[in-house]
Amino acid sequence: MQSSGEEIALSRRIRSYFSISNEEPIVIVRSPGRVNLIGEHTDYNLGLAMPAAIDKTIVGGIIPSPNNKTELHALDLNESFTVPIESIQPQPKGHWANYLLGVLSQITEQQPNLEQFHFAFSGNIPIGAGLSSSAALENCFVFALNEYFGLKHSRENMISISHKAEHDFAKVECGILDQYASMMGRKGKALLLDCQSNTAEELEIDLGTYTFLLADSGVTHSLASSLYNRRKLECQSAMSSLQEADLELKSLRDLDTSELEEKQHLLSEIEYDRCKYVLAENRRVLLAREALKRGAITEFGELLYESHWGLSVNYEVSCDEMDFLVELTEPLDSVAGARMMGGGFGGCTLNVVQSASLSDFQAVASNLYKKRFGKELKFYPFRFVNGTCLL
Repeated sequence: MQSSGEEIALSRRIRSYFSISNEEPIVIVRSPGRVNLIGEHTDYNLGLAMPAAIDKTIVGGIIPSPNNKTELHALDLNESFTVPIESIQPQPKGHWANYLLGVLSQITEQQPNLEQFHFAFSGNIPIGAGLSSSAALENCFVFALNEYFGLKHSRENMISISHKAEHDFAKVECGILDQYASMMGRKGKALLLDCQSNTAEELEIDLGTYTFLLADSGVTHSLASSLYNRRKLECQSAMSSLQEADLELKSLRDLDTSELEEKQHLLSEIEYDRCKYVLAENRRVLLAREALKRGAITEFGELLYESHWGLSVNYEVSCDEMDFLVELTEPLDSVAGARMMGGGFGGCTLNVVQSASLSDFQAVASNLYKKRFGKELKFYPFRFVNGTCLL
């Protein structure tokens, strides 16, 4: 693949940090962040989603250890971490090294005698914006290790390793969506991801006169927070109650609306709301696919609005800032749809805006948001790109 200018600059930064010339061997990998067009919080319920890899990237490089130690270097933070290979343990909650240590722990379990190495990374994925910088980092690292040591893991295996690292070391009970989209993304396409079979259908996306635009609320979220993990526990609790009522369910994916209404009395109000949202969101993903195939962008946009208010009211993962950003778009003729995107509690909204009106929309949204919250609103256009690969 042809590398972008930013990716080349990140690669050069890593070479410069290691004092490696262009002629000296080094494994360098690029791994993208992701957006999710629709299908939020459905992945850990083995449902449907529509993610895509985007041109916001982490680039990492591995070289042989010059000091007989394994070291990890976060160039953007100007921080390093020396890894005790013989006893890899999670660091305090929120430490960036956990995403890498969780990957390395699994690799060393399978290959206990790896030679020492240094890994450095840098990127341009906005942190805290809900674009899955953590999954991009995990995928970058496992792909680099796979290439450097010739481990011959498939992409599917590497996704599994990254996903487990997020659970075991970062302590985030996420589904497979982020790691899958980052690893398997396709240039110019979104993926209709089935999180039960871990397979995906590639979707051509043509918005016609519209374009996607992310609006960053500046509210930093933490997927490791108790609020995110609690949503999964609430869904699991609902599942247990329904299974005890002799419903043969492997996940909420197997539940239909009539069964939910019939068994509502077995669930708490919160459990019922969570189930109601998940079932509706899975349906919206399928409707979104059909709308996009027909070029019905206004219809697709309405599904985004429905998704947002389901997340806000039934799933309770929005916040005042995100609701405000969506509300301000609803009267605008230039916007077909908008919704919060990602795990929630902050981050970005996804907006479908008339290309000719992008500047006007940004000016209006920035002004209203600044007046309401006293914060600057940032905007990120993006393109769909290929997933994790050698640079």
